[in-house]
Amino acid sequence: PPPAGATGAELYDANCGACHGMGTASTKAGADVNRINAGIANVASMNSLATTLTAAQIQSIADFLVSLSPPPPPPGGSTGATLYANNCASCHGAGDNSGKAGATVTRINNGIANVATMNFLAGVLSATDIQAIADFLATAAPPTTPEGLYAANCASCHGADGSGGTSGKDVIGDSASKIRSAINKEKEMQSLSFLTDAEVQLISDFLNGVTTPPPPPPGTLDGAALYDTNCAGCHGLGSNSAKAGATAARINSGIANVSSMTFLGTTLSSAEIQAIADFLTAAAPPPPPPGGGGTGEVQYDMNCAGCHGAGANSAKAGATVTRINNGIANVASMNFLANVLTAQDIQVIADFLATVGAPTTPEGLYMTYCGSCHGADGKGGSSGEKVVGDSAEDISKAIKKKKEMQFLDFLTSSEIKDIADYLKALDKKKKDD
Repeated sequence: PPPAGATGAELYDANCGACHGMGTASTKAGADVNRINAGIANVASMNSLATTLTAAQIQSIADFLVSLSPPPPPPGGSTGATLYANNCASCHGAGDNSGKAGATVTRINNGIANVATMNFLAGVLSATDIQAIADFLATAAPPTTPEGLYAANCASCHGADGSGGTSGKDVIGDSASKIRSAINKEKEMQSLSFLTDAEVQLISDFLNGVTTPPPPPPGTLDGAALYDTNCAGCHGLGSNSAKAGATAARINSGIANVSSMTFLGTTLSSAEIQAIADFLTAAAPPPPPPGGGGTGEVQYDMNCAGCHGAGANSAKAGATVTRINNGIANVASMNFLANVLTAQDIQVIADFLATVGAPTTPEGLYMTYCGSCHGADGKGGSSGEKVVGDSAEDISKAIKKKKEMQFLDFLTSSEIKDIADYLKALDKKKKDD
């Protein structure tokens, strides 16, 4: 810790420099007390400063930063690269190693509105600034090398070399399995659940001294293979896809607006998205029956089943037109459906759901409410979190504490027990095998 009576510069270097640049090289030149306090209140990695810094010390840091003249903006305003470096890089990786390559204005605004650690940016960035940042990110390629993936996703907490950084935790030498376990179990790392096993392995390679990326796969991008790897878990394999005919624009809309798809914004390039769209466009959707835009079951399976369970196992049995429209209007991951479904489509979906019985068996309850995230076998699925063997108490605690599971609070204790019984049966089967 800095000595008693430390100057603002010393306090800044001791408490802020590791993330924001040391001394006069600070990327936060000009930050005042209000902005620092907003960061402490809203940025998870800064929360601890509320108990370690006094109001007088924060004022001293602000006085130091205000005394630093930020570099003058180029004619016409700050560049996107400068704005990104000053406001985003400490969390999302610097410049060409940004973990948010390709993020659009809509996606950035969604983050500012919905991610607590970004809320304060609403009072810092103008619409022009956000557009400039999006323009910059559109030119940045997602990281693919061991060092790039580590820098983009891990270095802000664990240091550029993995020796501790702001978290104080040395991760040098960590294995892929240890990293995945930390992502699954440590709350502050669960935001990294979008990382694929291959990317986690590359990060482990970096921590074990490997910095040479593997050679890129030869040949043309295979849209079918990309689809099966990244999309089939929710939307059906290959030619059985419920998204046949989806264009690149529709896929990008899903990535921007559907929470379970947003991670694809950092893992798929625009060329890969186009290859997936080309595959889906070639797989023409089944023709609708005469006299309408498709039966309710067809429309439901194409637009809703990926999140809410397929057909007879739908978690939305009995949903009315009003309830569906409320969801489209108010649930961020459903907003895009306003441009996809007509009033007639919504009516036939509601008519179909009126005929569906709610699941009652342990397997039906698990597959309906849990399988799309944790996999049919409970081994991880798209979330990467294994739940085989979890007890009813484990499930109830997760529903109460994990934001992404709180919508399941309508489940009764009896239904939760049935789900736990199913997971215990899976665990027993695994041990017997």
